[in-house]
Amino acid sequence: MKAPRTGGQALAEALAALSVLGALFALIPAVGRLQDLALQALLAGRHAAFGIAQGWSQPALRQTIGTRFFDPGRHRWLALDGRAMLGADGIQAWGAVAPPAARDGAYQIGGGDRQAMALRAELLFPDRGVTTGAVRLSPRLGAAAGGRGLGGPRSVPAGLHEWSSLRPAIARSTVLLSGEGAAGGDDAVQAAIARAGRAWQDAARPSANLARADDARLWRLDAGWQRPRLDTDWLQPWRGVVPADRLVPEVRR
Repeated sequence: MKAPRTGGQALAEALAALSVLGALFALIPAVGRLQDLALQALLAGRHAAFGIAQGWSQPALRQTIGTRFFDPGRHRWLALDGRAMLGADGIQAWGAVAPPAARDGAYQIGGGDRQAMALRAELLFPDRGVTTGAVRLSPRLGAAAGGRGLGGPRSVPAGLHEWSSLRPAIARSTVLLSGEGAAGGDDAVQAAIARAGRAWQDAARPSANLARADDARLWRLDAGWQRPRLDTDWLQPWRGVVPADRLVPEVRR
């Protein structure tokens, strides 16, 4: 019995499969580079927010972000044609400071929850605004119109011409509260906690009353071992426990 003639169907299927695999092998590194760019943009946005909080100007911010995070000499983000994915025109970095009234408490810890608002009023000082650092990238995936690859022309794999002409936007930003109530030292922390009603006094007062009642009954038993009376001041003994090098602000360069 003669075997059925396939007319080269297996060869055609193999060529189709190889073309798909070739496209995947070309796309996987490109997608990985885009993910790397997104991570780098996230780090750059954080750096921009802290830079603006320290008083950097916009030109200094853009220069620092470009050289520190997207220096082509340190990173090899290449498009499908072998050229750099990210040019100087594809990097935008900026920072802004918004006053408290412009944000309506949207970035406050706990949001608009009533209990969170009460705790913020007790423990934190009103913040002075919101500092935002943002980075936006526009990498190219393939050759620009009439472009040539590094070291001579490099053709984009078949089937990827439309994909390679895209310029996806990668935007990352970081928002910081300015003057959000951070204490200036160990004593300031204890003072803020001690005067807080919901955060401390409402819970500490009943516990201290129970402790004093127990101490009145048990101190005679402990007197034989010369044990000290129970101290219900649970804040003052911690004064000075924080290492001094953690209380001195770092000198800004």
